[in-house]
Amino acid sequence: MSLVYGNRVVYGGVSVFLNFVGELYEKTVFVVDMLCF
Repeated sequence: MSLVYGNRVVYGGVSVFLNFVGELYEKTVFVVDMLCF
C-alpha cells in the first residue's frame, strides 16, 4: 500500500515537472521567434 502511494507521489511530481518544462519550452520558443523574426 505504501509503495503504491509512493509511486503515485513520484508520478505526480514528474507529471508536474514535465508540464512546467513544457510550458517553459513553449515560452522560450515564442520569445526566440519574436526576436529572430
